[in-house]
Amino acid sequence: MNKFLITVIIVFLFGFSGNAQNSDIQQALTGVKLKEIEKGKLVNFDPLKSSKGKITIIEFWEYWCAPCINSMSHLKGLYEKYPNDLNIICISSDDIEKSKKIISEKKLPFHFVCDKEKKIKEIFPHTGIPHSVVFDKKGMKKANTHPGYLSEKTIQELISGNDINLPEVIVPNTTRSNNNQADSTVLFSFEIRRFQLGEKYRMTTRVTERDVKIIEGHYTENSFYDTKENFYEYGMTGKNILELYMVAYPNFRENRFIFPDSLGYINKHTPNHRYSVDIKSSDLFGNIHSLLRKNLDNSFNLKSSFVEKEVEVLILDSIVIGGNILPVKNIPHTSSSSVNLYDFELETDQISLIDLLSLLESKLKIPVVSKNNLSNLFYQVKLKMHLESTDVNEWIKYFEKEGIILKKGIRKVQFVQVERAN
Repeated sequence: MNKFLITVIIVFLFGFSGNAQNSDIQQALTGVKLKEIEKGKLVNFDPLKSSKGKITIIEFWEYWCAPCINSMSHLKGLYEKYPNDLNIICISSDDIEKSKKIISEKKLPFHFVCDKEKKIKEIFPHTGIPHSVVFDKKGMKKANTHPGYLSEKTIQELISGNDINLPEVIVPNTTRSNNNQADSTVLFSFEIRRFQLGEKYRMTTRVTERDVKIIEGHYTENSFYDTKENFYEYGMTGKNILELYMVAYPNFRENRFIFPDSLGYINKHTPNHRYSVDIKSSDLFGNIHSLLRKNLDNSFNLKSSFVEKEVEVLILDSIVIGGNILPVKNIPHTSSSSVNLYDFELETDQISLIDLLSLLESKLKIPVVSKNNLSNLFYQVKLKMHLESTDVNEWIKYFEKEGIILKKGIRKVQFVQVERAN
């Protein structure tokens, strides 16, 4: 009987001790079923088995995220330096075929997990990518951070069993941006804040029509009248200075901005060069974009203005109606677009010619103008184009096949010049 009791006590104590010492990664991932991309196929993957006794980095990425791809190269360098100490698990949820292509091209020696249901994101919440969750060899979580902050020194410290001190990604307080009740007494406000790691990149716009009384005299019955005003609210998070100016100058893409090398920092994408801006204004104060320009100029001690230059352009000669492009009236609509190095995707019930020219320009990196003044035209467009080339001439031929006829020419076009104010 005594032997039985001793055995029970030992089992209980060891069992309790084992549960108490469960690591962070065990608590998070025990029982989670995942699929890994291996040799182009999906196979079962056990994240706990792969992480046992190793420094584990859970890396959130997507095929369309250029900073994610750059970070992969950085992590690859660390892995090649410490192959016996590092375990890197990359999590994505979007197009698996495009993800496979990146994995094959880059020859990345990591575990790539397809998480369509975003189970892992729910376990390790974050608002932007790339995003790294770092565990030491005992499975204890040491950092939520950006992969760019991980270095050989970081890995050495973890191998030695030491803590690490990295910039921590936070989940921002979204109370302000989710508040839909605008203060009806506010006529104008402008706020600029330092961007915080982990804040979600956003661009929100809202226009509210408000009833107002205009009081022109003293307190008499005929001294006021009722009218309406439009109240504009723009919210921007995670944008660098150039991207903020691109909001202030609608339809002017990056290639339409001129600035000296000494102002190269306005187009840097590191967290220290990103900002969060909220601007609110009644149209009684003037155009929201003009107000934004003035406040950006004042905030950054810059001067921005329109200039004209004669340059090589692409002229939209005509649009062939039919198939994937149809004319429509100006109506409420939904749209989605994706433009990157090798892709041009646009699906919309309605797009204005001006917006279409702007999208083409963002793809081709050269000014695109219309042959005629057709700013009042709208189109329904469904295009999904992929070309393994960055050559403008190849893309001109491709667009022609889809009914968008572009020709080279020389034109005077507007640019935005940015310079120091003094």
